[in-house]
Order: sequence, then structure tokens, then C-alpha cells
Amino acid sequence: MLRCNKVELKASYVGKVSLVMKRIIPFLILFMWLLAMSASYKAAIGPVTGTGFARGADRVGQVLGWQVMATVMAVALWRIGRDWNVAKSLRALSVVPLLIAIALALYALGLIAQALLLGL
Repeated sequence: MLRCNKVELKASYVGKVSLVMKRIIPFLILFMWLLAMSASYKAAIGPVTGTGFARGADRVGQVLGWQVMATVMAVALWRIGRDWNVAKSLRALSVVPLLIAIALALYALGLIAQALLLGL
């Protein structure tokens, strides 16, 4: 009987830890998304390196890499936010990083389409 009580205590403890982690993980992902977005911005405005035709092309790769990481985190946050039963405002807030990622992708595609249409 004592052993049964220990198992029940252990199971309830695991449940509490997972509840705490369910509340902390989305905020950690949001913080990592903010870090990836700020690193992308820093890479975009950083100093230009290299010479010749490809001068500054390394910045494009860095920005795209950080944006891909931020998009992955935004999708993860959106997926976690769909299952939140905490508050409707938090669920709505979990969509914002994904909307920003979609807007940036559409902006980049628009710039590419404009350059192709104008022959630049």
C-alpha cells in the first residue's frame, strides 16, 4: 500500500512538472523567435564584406538563415498556441510571429516579381 502511494505521488508530480513546462515553453520559443529576428536584423544592417560582384552577398545568406530559424519557431509557437486553453488573447498572440513571417516572405516574393517584370 505504501508503494502504491509513492507511485501516485510520483505521477502527480510528473503532471505538475508538465503543466509548468506547458506554460514556460511557449514563452521560451517566443524569446528565441525574438532573438532570431533581432539577429536577422543585425545581419541585414551589418558591415559589407568582400570585394567585387559578390560584395555583401554573405549578408543575404545570414539573413535568410536567421529568417528560416525564426519561421520554424513561429510555426512551433503557432502549433502550441492552437492547443492553449489559458486565454483567447494568448492564443491570438501566438499567431503574430507566423503572420510576420508570412508578410516578410510575401514582401520578398513581391520584390523578386517586381525585379523580374521590370527587367532589373
